[in-house]
Amino acid sequence: MISRAACFGNITTFVNMLPTKHIILPTCGDDCSLMRSLLMLTILVTYGCAESLAQRKIVVCDIETKIPLRGVAVVVPSLYTDTTDYQGICHLPASFTEATFTRAGYLGYTMQEATAVDTLMLLPAMNSLTEVTIWGKDRRTESIMMFSEAAKAAAAQMPRQSSGASFDFANMLDRRGRRDKAHLKKAKEVLREWDAKK
Repeated sequence: MISRAACFGNITTFVNMLPTKHIILPTCGDDCSLMRSLLMLTILVTYGCAESLAQRKIVVCDIETKIPLRGVAVVVPSLYTDTTDYQGICHLPASFTEATFTRAGYLGYTMQEATAVDTLMLLPAMNSLTEVTIWGKDRRTESIMMFSEAAKAAAAQMPRQSSGASFDFANMLDRRGRRDKAHLKKAKEVLREWDAKK
């Protein structure tokens, strides 16, 4: 059996190694060693709490009702298992590859570390279908096809203009079109002059 003095001796040795300018302790003999032991115990407990805080906190809820789910099994392969509490809260390790969330009546979900979220919504199993097949016609494409066929038939029945002149109101308002016509006319004249010189 390890004596109390041997146990506190190791703690006291560690506390004695700490820089004293940051820690103010009274110098009072045996009370000092007791206070140093308590200080060391406080440091160890604080360190242990910090380690437990290095976890991810996740809330698991029902996707339809948004109510937290109790009793969801959380499994990180070969590392960690947990279940959610009455608030739907569970904790995951700070680093993991994937975590699987399962509960009776709900579809299971596997979450990768890269896509980890703070709130996870599980889908009830009764709302899942394995396959859905829809038979029918798309009325929108059918009506568009009928309209385009009617427009083609109406265009075919329209009399064609036999003269070379046509009227286009939009072309009258287009400055660029008039400029391009003038430019084309000048270019044709220059080409005719070059052809005449040869």
